[in-house]
Amino acid sequence: MFDLRDIPTADELRLCCADKDEMPSAAVGAWLLLLRVGSDVFARHEAYISKHGHSQGRFTTLMLLHYVDCNDGPQTPSVLAERAGLSRAAMTTIIDSLEAEGLVTRRQSADDRRRQEIALTERGSSHVEALLPGHIEDIRASMGGLGDEQLDQLMTLLDALRRAMDPLAPTQGHDPQTAIVQEES
Repeated sequence: MFDLRDIPTADELRLCCADKDEMPSAAVGAWLLLLRVGSDVFARHEAYISKHGHSQGRFTTLMLLHYVDCNDGPQTPSVLAERAGLSRAAMTTIIDSLEAEGLVTRRQSADDRRRQEIALTERGSSHVEALLPGHIEDIRASMGGLGDEQLDQLMTLLDALRRAMDPLAPTQGHDPQTAIVQEES
């Protein structure tokens, strides 16, 4: 979490950075604001998912399985771990807890009996479907001050920043209206 609440103004940063050629004040200001907003968004997201008894890892795993079930079918624990940005050990712990609650099932692959496949159970699918409307509403409330054009600009800028930080990252195609419709379906 980024705890700085009093972000310096552009003028304050220009004064502070005036004698430091290597420190562009606009970049520093944008970075600080991005950290502040990112922390606020993450805190709001954490509050929503924890209210429903989930950690970030559990929620991410459920969402991955929900969207994968719609598109690709069951996934292996290692693929889920990679897609969630978690270690295999952390994913195993998450899968164990979700399985104990009856939200996911673990079965041997029909193609390779050494490989396990993870999928949502009917109860897990119902659980995710019950979480999504509130989650979508929370996102809408958080982003409600921005119009479609502003959201599109924001997504374009954030994607450009992501690619600048990781030049090997693929470009993210996005359409805010399509994303909302897909999430509601």
